Amino acid sequence: MIPRLKRNNLVQFRTDSQQLSQEHQQTFAPLQSEFIPLSGSHLIEASAGTGKTYNITRIYLRLLLEKGLSVENILVMTFTKAATEEIRGRIDEFLRQAFTHWDEWTQDVSNPLFYELGQKIPADKAKLGLKLALLQLDDAAIFTIHGFCKRVLSQHAFASGVSFNAAMETDDQEYYLQTIQDLYRQLAAVEERQQEFALISQFWPSPEAFYQSFIGVCRARQSPKVETVEAKIDDLRQLIDRCLQSLTDNEPLIAEHLIDNKTGKARDERELEFSTLIQALQLAGNGLKNGDISQEIDDLVIDFRFCGAARLPKAKDKQADKKALQIAFAPLNELKKVIDGFAQAIEKIQAYDYVAQYIDNIRVKVHMLKSDRQVLSFDDLIATLENALLSGSHRHFLQQQLRKQYPAALVDEFQDTDAGQFNILSSLYFNTDSNTDSNSNSEIGSDSQHLQQETALYLIGDPKQAIYGFRGGDIFTYLQAASLVSYRWVMDTNWRSSAAMIHAYNVFFYGNSLASKSRDIFGYSIGYQPVNAAPGADNEVLVINGKESAAMQGVHFNHNDCDISRGQLGKDFSQKMSTWLSNQISQLLLQGTIVDRNQNTSRPVQPSDIAILVRDGGQAGYVLAALQENNLDAVYKSERSNLLQHPICNALVDALKTIITPEDERRLYGTLAGPFFGFSPRQLQQLQQDERLWERLVQDLQALHQTWQKRGFMPMAMKLLHDYFPQQYQSELLGSRERMLTNCIHLFEILQGLSQQHRHPIQLISHFEYLCQNPQMVETELRLESDSDLIQVVTQHGSKGLEYPIVFVPFACIHKDPLKAGIRTREVLSAHNEQGDVELALGANDALAKAMCDEQYAEDTRLLYVALTRAKLQCYLFSADFKDSAKSPLGRALDLVEGNYPDAWRQYANHCQHGVELSVIDAENLEPQVYQVNKASMALQAAQFRGRIERDWWLTSFSGLTRGHRHYGLSDPDRLDANQIGQDIERTTAISKLPKGAKTGNLLHDILEHLDFSQPDTQWIANRLQNARLADDENVLQGLTDWLVACLAQPFHVADKSVCRLASLTKERALKELEFYFPVSSVKVQAISQYLQRFRGALGADAGYKAMLPTRGDIQGMMHGFIDLVFEHDGKYYVCDYKSSYLGDHFENYDAKSLQQHMFDNFYDLQALIYSLALHRYLQTRIEDYCFEQHFGGAVYLYLRGMGQAPEANMFASGDNSYGVYFNPLSEPWLTELDHLIAGHEECIEG
Repeated sequence: MIPRLKRNNLVQFRTDSQQLSQEHQQTFAPLQSEFIPLSGSHLIEASAGTGKTYNITRIYLRLLLEKGLSVENILVMTFTKAATEEIRGRIDEFLRQAFTHWDEWTQDVSNPLFYELGQKIPADKAKLGLKLALLQLDDAAIFTIHGFCKRVLSQHAFASGVSFNAAMETDDQEYYLQTIQDLYRQLAAVEERQQEFALISQFWPSPEAFYQSFIGVCRARQSPKVETVEAKIDDLRQLIDRCLQSLTDNEPLIAEHLIDNKTGKARDERELEFSTLIQALQLAGNGLKNGDISQEIDDLVIDFRFCGAARLPKAKDKQADKKALQIAFAPLNELKKVIDGFAQAIEKIQAYDYVAQYIDNIRVKVHMLKSDRQVLSFDDLIATLENALLSGSHRHFLQQQLRKQYPAALVDEFQDTDAGQFNILSSLYFNTDSNTDSNSNSEIGSDSQHLQQETALYLIGDPKQAIYGFRGGDIFTYLQAASLVSYRWVMDTNWRSSAAMIHAYNVFFYGNSLASKSRDIFGYSIGYQPVNAAPGADNEVLVINGKESAAMQGVHFNHNDCDISRGQLGKDFSQKMSTWLSNQISQLLLQGTIVDRNQNTSRPVQPSDIAILVRDGGQAGYVLAALQENNLDAVYKSERSNLLQHPICNALVDALKTIITPEDERRLYGTLAGPFFGFSPRQLQQLQQDERLWERLVQDLQALHQTWQKRGFMPMAMKLLHDYFPQQYQSELLGSRERMLTNCIHLFEILQGLSQQHRHPIQLISHFEYLCQNPQMVETELRLESDSDLIQVVTQHGSKGLEYPIVFVPFACIHKDPLKAGIRTREVLSAHNEQGDVELALGANDALAKAMCDEQYAEDTRLLYVALTRAKLQCYLFSADFKDSAKSPLGRALDLVEGNYPDAWRQYANHCQHGVELSVIDAENLEPQVYQVNKASMALQAAQFRGRIERDWWLTSFSGLTRGHRHYGLSDPDRLDANQIGQDIERTTAISKLPKGAKTGNLLHDILEHLDFSQPDTQWIANRLQNARLADDENVLQGLTDWLVACLAQPFHVADKSVCRLASLTKERALKELEFYFPVSSVKVQAISQYLQRFRGALGADAGYKAMLPTRGDIQGMMHGFIDLVFEHDGKYYVCDYKSSYLGDHFENYDAKSLQQHMFDNFYDLQALIYSLALHRYLQTRIEDYCFEQHFGGAVYLYLRGMGQAPEANMFASGDNSYGVYFNPLSEPWLTELDHLIAGHEECIEG
């Protein structure tokens, strides 16, 4: 039975967060993609490894075949470009398999999806639908959320209120920074605001510092709260009251151990200190109650020596009393810290108050800046579409258009969405229009029910993997969606991990034995539902030294006093843990075997089988250093690393500057000592002492410079690498030599690309240096060193979606304070309130700080879930007694009592019953165990191509079709060939002096390509003709120039007998040398010939005139070509092609009849059809409401030798058009039929 939820008034969009959590716990039904309804709203909860993409492809197939939707109508949305490409590839692969195996699979009862489809859909219809889907897959609506918003805003610019000229910018940092810089300048310039400026610059000395602290708030939608000075004073007063109360309550204890244990004068001094302390506290408290605090705080001197730690009892039998005194004095110690920084705290509250005012102003000004410059950032895309759909004046129209365009949507990784993104979806697939009249609420239910029947929405995600809160991912949005959907499904079979591994983390996250109730470990009542192991999940096992190894390995590290620094375990202990990890990996590589019991095979553990999951680069550093000590090769895959931020970029800039100016001795010596030359101190000293050696080096660098200037950047760069890059250079900052080589080659490729726009070396270096200073301007992710067999060190965030046979999670026991950014306290607090809305605060806010910690602790636990579920066969989890480890993800998961990890591990093992092994390690005497790598020398050989080349796939063009060259390849712009030259007939006009042949045709095309038709530069034309040596005589040169200008001015008829001239076309209305590609699917050349024969018959050609193309066989691949000119006239768009063919000596040789015959003889009519089809397709993607009759004009062919000479009065004597001009308006049915032929369908229409 499908669980269907009852939903109340859908206009009530936000609900209480506790209610959302409770609703999320309602029953989920197991997902069966072959039976899931194809309408309504669905939430599909997909735990790690349960085959999410597998089910997406199945639902997609059913929407294609059962609902009859096209790939353009099924919206598939995810959150990264890489994910969209993966889904597109998986869909393509699955549809191809379905097409190939349709007959077989639909007869297989054990394949319920295809068996059911076979009962519903005829095979021919299904295969045709699959073939069409595969042909159109490049146009499939598979987007990132930002890509979807961009597409909608561009296609529906008017309805969404976006400028047609709006440009997309990946980063809007400059707008915020510019606005903040303006703010600082204004504060500094206005005399009345000097005190305000001094206060702001005291805490944020520069606009950059302000930007770093508050850019997140500036981009947020909420207004931040600020603690008041009065609240701060009240907190201090309450703290003083607690101090007095604690001293009063504990006076007997204090007197016994700090006063009465003294005698004589010493006792009197202690008693006086105690009474003075109480009086000072009372004085401060009274001052605060009176509201006048500035003078009292500044003058207040409280002597805290009385409660100093040195005076507490030291005897072993007094330790209980010592602890009691520490508790009694705790409020005073807190008060000491508060008073020391109280004056500055008050000033900062005042500063925060100013900042809160600035934030609103910054947001407004940035919005105005972007509007003026007509740019949109990624965040703007979402906000703009959200506003257009929820509150725009055309929102109803836009919603209807998008529902019609995308009646079905599948949203992957939905747990990472935020409120704005979900508002877009809900406006389309739920009836949640906040502007609906309250009196119409009774109609909403029926409207919503109708909407649910007409559309389908599938939200696929896993709240346990919601780990991107720092990017805006909002778990409350997921919970809200769960309260709105009609159906809820769960994918409960894990296809990734072994049965033992699945059982281990089932118990780990469930909390107790699986028979008991699940606990709320992930926050907000997101319980853990145990998953099932797939059939055959126990086939593979890991064997170490001949013994089957437990799936979950708990490893606890004991410490001693020398490991404690400042009261806690420090970095040195993390290094010790990494040493044991490295030793264990050495053992795995030496003694580990992966056994497949089903296949009765085994193989040694390989380095690439092992992944080490860390939180950040610091943790990765410990691990990589330990692996290197053990001679183990590894690669660090951070989730995001920009190469332009790598230190090697600075070294490369210095090296390039040295190459162009080797005379700069100071720079030269620095460069020679760097990574690109790697000179030792001894070599540098020798260079200083040997003048001839110095001169030879300078000459070599000058030779590199000359190579750069003559042959380009890359030849110089590769010579630099080959001749100078050191063999043994090592740097902790730059990494291994292999790492440096990989980075260098990557940088060289970037610079080679840039050199196309910046050819001069100085310009290239300057631009590259600018990019290094502004790395966000270009996406350059660090590449891996190689494709070698390497141990993977991966961030936990970066590991999401991946799997590894063996996983190490070494630092999950380390607590990270959510209120700290490094060693600094966070200035901005952000968390959800009880209603599920985000709140922001600047500075202190106890309630928000607690909520923020709770949210972060829950997300950290979800991140641990992501890490553990990457393991296929075995997972190692490390524990140690770091500070506040009970708050760490591992501590929370094991319900840790502080300092007792071994007991927590044993309790977990008891609940698990099997598959868990605990090791307790003494970290004191750990030493690296160097792994002896057995690297047999291999002879180098060329890589073998193992792919499959489709021999019937090729790139063709009009020229290839008509010249019979099957593998003609990329087409050049069409020009006249020498074999097309007619007889030379003397004429008295200047054009008669124009040579015949390809050279002349190419020159005329080139002149027309670069000429401004509306403002022709006659001197430039004359120079081009003269440089080409087509005319030496001045009179002939002038005559040819005048003739070309006359060609531009010659009127000719186009659609509806409208008169057009090239000279009337401005640059904005002319697109020259338009290159195009479009796919061709198994087209028989004979079918094209038959089509062309009928087309010519419709134009009045003799029925006996055969239109047989010289090419034979089938065409499959891509059609390619260049259109000389596309122009717009009176709202219609035309294909235009220039011909310099010589047809005769008289005007009549260029009349309509002669031109049509020449078009037929040379298949130019087919060329016009192909080019027109390319333009037709192009306009469909560029004009929102494209209509063929309204926007398409036809094809114009200009025979230049017949133009520009006839007198005005005799211009149209040739018939429908002027001499030298052939025009065919072309009807839509002919282009539609050609489109079908190109797509592989041979059905024809009658013209």
